Amino acid sequence: MSLIIDALRRAQQLRLKDGQNIPFFKSQQSPDGRRRAGPGKKWLFLVLGLICPLLILWIVVWNPLSSFLEEKPPQPVFLVEKNRPSILITEKNPEKPAKALSSPLQETEKGLLSSESPETKREEPLLKQIEKEPKPKIAKPLRRPPMSKPSPPSGETSPPLSNPSPLPKEEATRSPADEIQEVLKPLPPSVEILTLFNQGVFYQNQKEPVKAIQVYQKVIELDPAYFEAYNNLGFLYQEIGDFDRAYQAYQKSIEINPRYVKALNNLGTLFYLRDRYEEALESFQKAVAIHPENMESHLNLGILFKKQGQSVKAMESFQKAIAINPLSGETHYNIALLFEQMNQFELAIDHFQKFIQLSSKTYPVLVLKVQRHLEALSKMKREKNK
Repeated sequence: MSLIIDALRRAQQLRLKDGQNIPFFKSQQSPDGRRRAGPGKKWLFLVLGLICPLLILWIVVWNPLSSFLEEKPPQPVFLVEKNRPSILITEKNPEKPAKALSSPLQETEKGLLSSESPETKREEPLLKQIEKEPKPKIAKPLRRPPMSKPSPPSGETSPPLSNPSPLPKEEATRSPADEIQEVLKPLPPSVEILTLFNQGVFYQNQKEPVKAIQVYQKVIELDPAYFEAYNNLGFLYQEIGDFDRAYQAYQKSIEINPRYVKALNNLGTLFYLRDRYEEALESFQKAVAIHPENMESHLNLGILFKKQGQSVKAMESFQKAIAINPLSGETHYNIALLFEQMNQFELAIDHFQKFIQLSSKTYPVLVLKVQRHLEALSKMKREKNK
């Protein structure tokens, strides 16, 4: 702008000089008689030629640039990380050849929880069951082969029957076609129930709880004593947040089979989620009394004791759980949390590292959080050792 103003002032001064007959603006006459512009007018045209591009440049560039410079810088967004959860799990090993499947652990505000979902046929490590998704298997019906009368030993004759009864006419005239028809008869009710149960497991693994619930209810209609179906039904109700029905289903399963450890662990988990710690303690202790080698029951007890501030009892339960299954990533994670709470950072780091090694596929998100947390924990360890 100052350049423009100076140029205008000079132009005005030149005009004044021209009015005073100063030869600056006088045109000069060439020898051939033609008039030509003097050096002053040429200089004026040059100045005006420079001013116009400057004006255009200022209009095009300066206004957007000034508005951009006046914008405020974006405010940073701060993310607050929630407290690291504990892992509360329940038993997933089978007791019957009913082939229900375990479901992955779920992250809640209170921790990573897993209630007992459908059964599997073979006993496998917990992490392996969660990591893979085995297919439900259907037991094939077994039919008893036709029994023939044993032949007497050589050289002996069978004693005659006092009142031999003639064979029924139908049995005496059985043909191979009759045998085939016998095999093709409808399956027994027990096989039908097992097939329905496996169908419910399939829907449960496909994340279709409504269909799975309907199938399990059909199983219970056909066999009201099918306690595994009640347990799986309770698990589904718990997943969709219907805790009242989940409680009723777990209770019914335990009522039919009071020694069913899976339902006891699941009921204890449900009580834990509802902050009913005394009832949760009772359920977990019953499960431990029935099956002392059940790792999940000891782990759940340890988490409950830690929640109640009983660090010594919690550590005892965790040590029992890890003695039963040293490859339990969940147990190493919870022990690490307890050691960190007790300011034993070196032991906490050791168990966190074992958790990362064992659970990178099972809990990928939690593993990333633990890896970031280890950096802060190592810094705290160095400050403590100074």
